[in-house]
Amino acid sequence: MRSIQNPLSSLTASTTLALALCCAACGSDGGASNPDGTEHDGGTGGNGAIGDAAPGGSGGSSGSDAGDSGPDIDADDPRGCTPITYDSVFGGYVEAHDLFFFGADLNPNILGPKKDLIELRLYTKATGTFDLGSAINTDYKKCEQCLLVFADMEGAYGEKLFAHESGTLTIKSSVADLWNHVIDATLEDVTLVELDSNSNPVPDGLCLRINNAPFVAAQIEGWTCPKGYYQDGTCDCDCGIWDPDCDADSENPIGCGPLATCAKVDGQGICSGGVAGWTCETKYYHDGFCECGCGAWDPDCDDFPIDLWTCGDHDRCFKDDDGKPYCDTP
Repeated sequence: MRSIQNPLSSLTASTTLALALCCAACGSDGGASNPDGTEHDGGTGGNGAIGDAAPGGSGGSSGSDAGDSGPDIDADDPRGCTPITYDSVFGGYVEAHDLFFFGADLNPNILGPKKDLIELRLYTKATGTFDLGSAINTDYKKCEQCLLVFADMEGAYGEKLFAHESGTLTIKSSVADLWNHVIDATLEDVTLVELDSNSNPVPDGLCLRINNAPFVAAQIEGWTCPKGYYQDGTCDCDCGIWDPDCDADSENPIGCGPLATCAKVDGQGICSGGVAGWTCETKYYHDGFCECGCGAWDPDCDDFPIDLWTCGDHDRCFKDDDGKPYCDTP
């Protein structure tokens, strides 16, 4: 299964605050770090079920933006913080750091013409109502629910970084929804403050405000696979509606066996051809190593029927009367 990389994933401290950003069909190999570049502790954990790993290599922003957005503006904020609004929300999961993330472009931008991004990071598998101003959440190296804004993006760099100071986050979705890159949440009475490169609030720095805002990434109608799979740069077949990624490359799609193609039939992606019964990732088929535990016969086992991963040290891979592989001692 592919693993998704966070398109808003890695912060480092330098003259500007670096953000390892990947949009559309790009990917980021960075992990999730703190604003000062140190590794995030990941919080204390929470209740929740383990779901499928999300797709990867291509980020999660492209095609994953169906959802409502746009907060109410609190024009009477006594601190004079800049109210922010944002576009549709996309989401994903970073397997290496076991966190969910959901982000959106700010609209309009808050400083200049360059892109601004808002990102919610969830380091615990928990839903419900959370105080963004709690002691754990205002320690930006340990926050369990982290709301960040990166302003004036230049490639992978943001000129300014903001983080929540106070407010309430309510997640009405289930943990299963989060695994599918879907979230139904609200942000209430949220103030974000400017941080320096050491994760400390900047004295008399800028502040941002969200009064009452939906933060929603909805499932795409008709799509049956995790939302982040849709139009992520890799063709996904057998997911209900057609994946636009398959227009460019329909060979060896995710969800089908090796050597298969994805055919468009009545607006849906249907697996066509390929090796029937193959249960492992396509890349392992006929890759030079015998795979005996993948449901269908691997041609690599014809010449060298040793599969130490599946069969062990002394067994070999054999083909039964139906052509399926099995391990046995010669």
